[in-house]
Amino acid sequence: IIEDLILKNDSLLFNYDGTEYNMVMGTKNEKEEAFWKIRRFIIESDRESLVPRLKAVCNDRVTDLYAFTKELALTWEQVSVLSSHPLVTIGAHTVNHLALSKLTDNEVITEISDSVSIIRDKTGEEISYLAYPMGSKSEAGMREEGVAGRCGIKLAFMAISGNIYRHHSEA
Repeated sequence: IIEDLILKNDSLLFNYDGTEYNMVMGTKNEKEEAFWKIRRFIIESDRESLVPRLKAVCNDRVTDLYAFTKELALTWEQVSVLSSHPLVTIGAHTVNHLALSKLTDNEVITEISDSVSIIRDKTGEEISYLAYPMGSKSEAGMREEGVAGRCGIKLAFMAISGNIYRHHSEA
C-alpha cells in the first residue's frame, strides 16, 4: 500500500496524534526519503496503533486496507497446495507484522507461536522457518532470535543486504 501511495503521488499530507506530516515526493530521491520516513513511522507502531497509523498515512486514498492485502495474498488453499510440493517450504512471518523489537517478550512469543500454529493447522506441515517482519537488525535482534528458537523455529531470516561474517553473530 505504502509503495503504491508513494509512486502514484507527488506529495503526501497526513495527521496523526496532533502532528502533521507533509512530504514532497516529486523526484525519485524525495520518494525514497518519504518511504524511509513512513517506514520509521509505521515501525514505531505497537499492536494498538498499527492500523490507526496506516489509516492516517493512507488518509482518504485507500478505503479498505485489507482489500489490498487480500488481492495480493495467497488463499489458504493455495498455501496448502504449495506446501505439499517437495521443493517448497512454508515458513512463518508473525500474525500482525509488527516490529518485534518494540514488543514485550510475551507479545513476541504470541506473534511467532500463533503464526506457526495457524500455518501448521492450515497446511498440516511442521513450521521451522521464520522471516522477521521489517527484516532489519533494528526490528529483530538476539532476544527475538532466542524467542523464535523457543517457539520451535530452527532458522530465521532478515532482509539485510551484504555478506555475513562470523563477527555478525556476536552483534
